[in-house]
Amino acid sequence: MDESMQIDMKRHFVILFFNLFILSMVHAQSTSEDQRAINMLRSFYVSYDSAWVCIENPESLRDRLLYLQQNDCSASLQRVVNGYYTTHGLNHDLFLDDTLTDLKTFVSTLTVIKDTTRANSYIVSFSSNVNDPGDTGQRQIALRVGMVNENNHLKINRVDVYFNRHKQDPGLLNSGI
Repeated sequence: MDESMQIDMKRHFVILFFNLFILSMVHAQSTSEDQRAINMLRSFYVSYDSAWVCIENPESLRDRLLYLQQNDCSASLQRVVNGYYTTHGLNHDLFLDDTLTDLKTFVSTLTVIKDTTRANSYIVSFSSNVNDPGDTGQRQIALRVGMVNENNHLKINRVDVYFNRHKQDPGLLNSGI
């Protein structure tokens, strides 16, 4: 092998090594950012559900929910939620899809995973074994939650229902969750 070929091979090796290093750093940063979002969502949802379960006074409940939303939701989502409260009061809940829960079941079944189909999205799922009026049996709920970085803080920016089904519904087996 002549000297120019060796130099080219070394140059290609250095470029390849540098690219692999950069890719590994981006992946590590992404993984760390995802873990931070997952931890934040888990903390928010435990605190949020705890407020619904533990606070009986409607005014105190609304104050606590607004406090949590101010800390953990983007300004645009806060406007949407305030619109819900103005229209529906506490009769509609965007973050739990109007699902009654008991804290023990909620905490033990709460999972948060990265949604690999959408950027900055996570799937929050939990079970509920509290019977809503006219509805019996355990339910499995999954929400797609979008995140945004606002003023160097991760904030919830979107909440969409992924599914809300009875636990025995065979559709859960094919849902991907």
